[in-house]
Amino acid sequence: MLQSYITADGYFRGEFDSSPEEGTTVVSTSPSHRDAKWINNAWDYTEAMQKDARRERDGLISETDVWALSDRTMTAEQTAYRQALRDITSQDGFPNNITWPTKP
Repeated sequence: MLQSYITADGYFRGEFDSSPEEGTTVVSTSPSHRDAKWINNAWDYTEAMQKDARRERDGLISETDVWALSDRTMTAEQTAYRQALRDITSQDGFPNNITWPTKP
């Protein structure tokens, strides 16, 4: 299957039938490889998974922003929940295995 790709330095390089040359790092424009990179003859989804996890985390934090308004006082559980969301990127399994905190 032909796929368009952009090299890691941002240059459009056209299409390839199977895989780019060995050692080439590319960012695919194909929806099936959204945000993936071709590294060492395999698609690497790590950055895509990190982006997705951060997007999910940011949404969950946004849902609780009302807790942090100046006319309110957050409970210890609410504060801990928001901190745990901010800390997911520090988890050992991130982004492949995330333990999401439970909303109080």
